[in-house]
Amino acid sequence: WSDSSDGYLLCVRISDGKVMWQHKNENSKGYYWAGLAFSGNYGVIADDSGTVSTVDPETGKTVASLKIAERVRTTVLVDGSIAYVVSADGVLHKLSVGTDGTLSELGKVTFGGSSTSTPVLVNGKIAANGDGSLVEEINVNGYERFEKMAEA
Repeated sequence: WSDSSDGYLLCVRISDGKVMWQHKNENSKGYYWAGLAFSGNYGVIADDSGTVSTVDPETGKTVASLKIAERVRTTVLVDGSIAYVVSADGVLHKLSVGTDGTLSELGKVTFGGSSTSTPVLVNGKIAANGDGSLVEEINVNGYERFEKMAEA
């Protein structure tokens, strides 16, 4: 893996392209292949330091953060107050996002040796790609490995 550094998160007003705010990542790492998703009143994003953070969308300031792995290079999947994040070591993390923006880990499951796959939720199952072409479906209710699918 190559390292990233000095990532910035910014908010642009769509109507005129004005930059509303811009903040440098407090962890001195970048947002490599990262995307922000919303849970309630907070944006949720993971970075290349393996930290998941909630962000106030009005100011861009970090509300809370939680280190879950050495590296994350995916977009966060949010379903209500639950966030799912795949870390680069092939682990799916299930996080709770509190009404005040706090984060706590509810569980995790290893499904591959490595992954940069953004998880997808369909009918109570999460699909994520690991180790190149292996796809896993993981049951979100029991958090057990649900079905391993053959290479496509």
